[in-house]
Amino acid sequence: MYRLGWPLAQTIGRMGIPLLVKVRVMFDREAGVFVGTSRDLPGLVVEAETLDEMVREVRDLLPAMLEAEHWARHQNVAARVSYTDAIACA
Repeated sequence: MYRLGWPLAQTIGRMGIPLLVKVRVMFDREAGVFVGTSRDLPGLVVEAETLDEMVREVRDLLPAMLEAEHWARHQNVAARVSYTDAIACA
């Protein structure tokens, strides 16, 4: 897999190699939710009560976000989500 934010990612994606979208997950104690963001896909911000719910929400959002960033015109672009360990924040 090749990371979405790296150089030549569109070219690699056109070759059919899956692209990796890394999502950083933190737990917001005050709100009681997990918050996920990604440097690879600016604008991706997801809140969910559980990590499983977050995975589903991110996977549901990826196609629309990739289309908005003009990635959808390349039919062979795929994306997978990798999560870091949840980090507690105040």
